[in-house]
Amino acid sequence: MMASCTFCNKEDLEEGLLDETPSFYHRANVLGAIAPGHSMIISKKHYSCFGEMPPNSDEDFNSYLASVKTRFSKVFGDPILVEQGIHGQSINHAHLHFFPRVSEWYDFSESERFIDFIPPGISVSEVGGIQDIRKIFDDDGQYVLIGENSSLYVCHTKEFDGNLRPVREFPSKLTGLTNLLNWQTVSQEEKLKNTRWVEETIEKLKTK
Repeated sequence: MMASCTFCNKEDLEEGLLDETPSFYHRANVLGAIAPGHSMIISKKHYSCFGEMPPNSDEDFNSYLASVKTRFSKVFGDPILVEQGIHGQSINHAHLHFFPRVSEWYDFSESERFIDFIPPGISVSEVGGIQDIRKIFDDDGQYVLIGENSSLYVCHTKEFDGNLRPVREFPSKLTGLTNLLNWQTVSQEEKLKNTRWVEETIEKLKTK
């Protein structure tokens, strides 16, 4: 646990908390939602990313990931997953984003695949799970993970000259809209929209 880390302090996570296990939280993305359902799995122990998590946590992680995906899919459809690894993180603590394929801002439901917006020059590997992610983190020291259509893809960002932030960049590239590109500088109108999306997420995903 790190005292200075927001995700290490449960009091900081109470707002928007949807569910928890002994090892993980599931929390609505209360400050930077891009759609209803936008939420995160967050490790309770402090790891810089899930690739740093030790192998003895794999079973719990895989089980909880499957549980959250099932609960999410029943309400919002098949999710897109993104983990920044340590590349371009806004909070240096392992967290995995869930958000729907369609929102009022974007639509990745038909011919447009989320992974098609990965910039040229970034090597991409399809991986089987957390063991492969850990191996890539051990070798490269960083990565960005994307999950789409039940497949997992690792973007090898070690040699990438820039920051890859798919959660906001890819919907912006798809639509040409930039109003939600930076969650820290959105307008008051967008903040109100964010509040509405968070409320819907809590209403539909919070365990009873």
